Order: sequence, then structure tokens, then C-alpha cells
Amino acid sequence: ASWYNGLAVSLNKRISKGLQFLASYTWSSSLSTSQGFATGTQLGGVDTGDQNHPRARYGWDNFDRPQRFILSWVYQFPAFDHRSFAMRKVLGGWSVAGVTTIQSGQRLTVTATNVQNVFGTLSDRAPASSASGCGTHFVNSGTVQSKLTNYINASCFDLSNYAVIGDDGIGTDFGNSGIGEVTGPDQNNWDLSFQKATALSERVQLQFRSDFFNAFNHPQFANPDLNLGEVALQLGIVAPNAGFGTITTTSTNPRVLQFSLRLVF
Repeated sequence: ASWYNGLAVSLNKRISKGLQFLASYTWSSSLSTSQGFATGTQLGGVDTGDQNHPRARYGWDNFDRPQRFILSWVYQFPAFDHRSFAMRKVLGGWSVAGVTTIQSGQRLTVTATNVQNVFGTLSDRAPASSASGCGTHFVNSGTVQSKLTNYINASCFDLSNYAVIGDDGIGTDFGNSGIGEVTGPDQNNWDLSFQKATALSERVQLQFRSDFFNAFNHPQFANPDLNLGEVALQLGIVAPNAGFGTITTTSTNPRVLQFSLRLVF
């Protein structure tokens, strides 16, 4: 089950004096009992945690970005009709456009593999540590670029902290860390485009266009590795994932330039 609530606001300016734009802002909350199940890649995804207690699995869904702002705009430069023929051809027909995307990070949940789970569900939420001072500080401070190898505060989680509930003194309960405690990297992307339209005749037009995707070459980082590791205490195995909390990829390309020339008739 899932619940989505959102506030959507938009501002639209129709073209006047060469300018038009559409600005949209969404403030949302998406909560569910099966995070990522509907958006997974393996036959609908893989559920984690106790499937018999939806309340224990209730929390932030991991696809939602609570705040999202989109601005798309176009500006057509003046036609310079009062200039000479040559100047009109050089200076006229120019326009610039852009799309800006600014959005907060996704709400993420730290997971682990626990082969001692008494219910047989190996994929689980990670256990919280007993360390004090975590509170809501599940992400280390600083810029994303400064913590690519330690984005998540690892002291807030402890593989050996699963609660033993089996009569054999081995079988454990489910992990007790929260859902959506980790906020992923946000996104700030700007795409720009410049276009020059030159009339060759009444029916023929030559268009030159240059596009700049991620125009300012701002790195847009993907989510960190959320797998804390694997534990099997009865076998003496506590194997933390060396890559936990590490960001190794970006969510968008670096700056990409594209040039095109088109004849319209």
C-alpha cells in the first residue's frame, strides 16, 4: 500500500516581448509499506523486512524527491529591423532557451544480508547501532564531493547488533534501523540552447542550433551504496561491505555539446 500527498504550483508566462517561461514546483510526500517494490527491476522488486507487519515496513518510499523545481524558458532577441540588411542577417533571428532542474535527494534505506533471520528473510534493513549522537545525522556533513567515499555515517549502523530471539540463541529478529533515514544527493542541472534562424527566402530558412546539456558541468552524483554487508554470527562471519556509503557514479553526463544545422523549406 502507498500514500502520496503533494502540493503542485506552476507559473506560466505566454510569449510577450520575446520571453515565455513555465515554472513548476512540487512539494510531496510518498509513504508506503513496500519501498521500491513497484519500481524495482526484478519482477517488480524485492521486499525487505517483516512481510507480516506492514506497520513495521511503513515509511518513505525511495523513488520520491520531496522537493522538485523545474523552469523551462525561451527568449527571442529583438529583430533589429532598423539596422542595415547585413546587420539584420547577422544580429537578427537569435534565441536562447533553457531547462533548469533542481530537486532534493531521494529518501534511502540502509540494508544488509542476515542469514540468521529466524523467519528466513535474508534481505533486511540494517540494524541500528547503539552509538549515541546519531539522531538524524545519518549523512556526514560537507559537500557531496567531499564525502564520496563516506557519504553515510557508518557509526549509526552495526551488523552485529541484530537482536537474537531464537530458542537456539542463534536466530535473530529483523533489523531495526529506520526507513528513509538517509537522504541521497540532490540535483541541480541546467540545459541551455542557442539558435540562429536566417531567412534565405520567403519559404526557405536556415537554422543553426547549439545545445549545452549540463551547461555548467556541475557533477550530479548518484545514490551511495546502501548495502551494509553480510552477517552470520553462528559461523563467525561479520563481513562489512567495503563499499558501503560510497558514491561511484553520477546520475547525469558531464557537459555535452551538440551542434546542428537545418534547412527548413
